[in-house]
Amino acid sequence: FWLKHQNSTACHRLLPRRGVATMLSADEFDRQLQQLAIMANGGTSLEPFLRGFQESSFQAEWQAFVAGHAGHFTATNADGSHKLEWTPLHKEYQNMFDRQMDAVLASLNMPKETFMEFCGWLEECQENLEDDYVLPGSGGLRAGDFQGFISALTASHSYDNFLRVMCEEVARQQQNQISPPQPAAAAQLQEIEVTVPAGIEAGQAMNVEYNGTTYAIAVPDGCGPGTSFRVQIPA
Repeated sequence: FWLKHQNSTACHRLLPRRGVATMLSADEFDRQLQQLAIMANGGTSLEPFLRGFQESSFQAEWQAFVAGHAGHFTATNADGSHKLEWTPLHKEYQNMFDRQMDAVLASLNMPKETFMEFCGWLEECQENLEDDYVLPGSGGLRAGDFQGFISALTASHSYDNFLRVMCEEVARQQQNQISPPQPAAAAQLQEIEVTVPAGIEAGQAMNVEYNGTTYAIAVPDGCGPGTSFRVQIPA
């Protein structure tokens, strides 16, 4: 989008590449930063976007979805492959977050096109300025904060992230099912070592059988076929 100027001291000093145009001017970008910082009430200009996903109504919808569909993720297919229904469920999961993003933008009176151009400016700041450079009027937003922001907003689109969420919910539900009836009693967990079978990579689910029960366990980062890791399951 833009030429890189290593000696730039602010994003609005970056010059557009030949033939590339943007609808959001530098002054408008600055105004958006300042307005969002005011809305953040002590946070950075990105806080109003992220705060929308912490609303109790959305958290309740998210928890209901995860708990309601966990039963589909108790185990993989017999050959270790993922079940066909996992893909459309992931799409529903994405759509739930996308709808909330639309609601957040509507509450901020920001059209989606403006938000995309706003993110384009932030990306240029990250690429052309020092990571710890604080954008003026942003409530302390640093140029290097953009990547973490985008990663947080798009996490629902990652199939591996979705699978981890669902497998963790399965483990939670299974733990609650075998917990003793006394409220004060703590659930007993057993730590076992498991080996990743052939064809399964980090982020994918593998079946683990223990005491006659099959569990779907997400393979952690850094593990692959033939490697072992320890996991806690209900005793």
